[in-house]
Amino acid sequence: MNHDRPALRVSDNHKRLLAEELQRSRPATANPAATLRQEFLDGVQQRLVEIAIRWKSSGDARPAVRAINNLITVCRADLAAKDLEPWLIRHFDFRLNPLTGAFESGIKKASGLQLADLRSSKWWSGVDDSPTFRPGMSNRRQRDADRAEIQRDLIQIARRWIETGDIRPAAASVNRLARSFPKLTGESHAFASWLKTHFNFEKGADGDGFQSGSFKARDLRFGALSAQKWWQSIRPTPVPPAELGSLEDQPGPRLP
Repeated sequence: MNHDRPALRVSDNHKRLLAEELQRSRPATANPAATLRQEFLDGVQQRLVEIAIRWKSSGDARPAVRAINNLITVCRADLAAKDLEPWLIRHFDFRLNPLTGAFESGIKKASGLQLADLRSSKWWSGVDDSPTFRPGMSNRRQRDADRAEIQRDLIQIARRWIETGDIRPAAASVNRLARSFPKLTGESHAFASWLKTHFNFEKGADGDGFQSGSFKARDLRFGALSAQKWWQSIRPTPVPPAELGSLEDQPGPRLP
């Protein structure tokens, strides 16, 4: 079965919503990594219960389907659709469509939802020991390593630009680096913002590659660009608590 998931149309704020919720301050523990992992597991569980409650209240399964598929997108760096599938089949009768990579509803009605049962049934039970289960740790480390590698490359490009005074190799190197973004989907806007601030590079009119601006080597502020992490160039706008349930209002996946 092909578990590749199609791109869903979810706003940047909603993409980061769950991550922001799971990063709220918690008491210090002897094992921060274990705490972060458990926060991720519990956060997904809470979202599933909320989706079930709204489905039961409205009687309409369609928003629940959209919310589940958007949840997969929000957590795509840490969660595979197939990890949720056993729980969703049991409690929602939602199944993964192998052609679209998205979940679809079955015959279960809202009246058939057993809230007490699904609250106590942990979604990660039965997949916790699976070699494909990714509860937010190994993929997060890989993402952090990718970010740090790109940061080092940007600093090296700036250093060579300052040393040589020639902008042309810098522009070529930046565009080669930009092609690495398939592995950092969703962060290209932060990359572009960093380049605009520190290199005065902008996306071309046709959207293909970056073009140099008016900066000379003497205009570069090496200390500032070294200190600012490129992925922190754009901060997500906080989402009010009243909007926490709006994930199910987002459009579903594009079908072929």
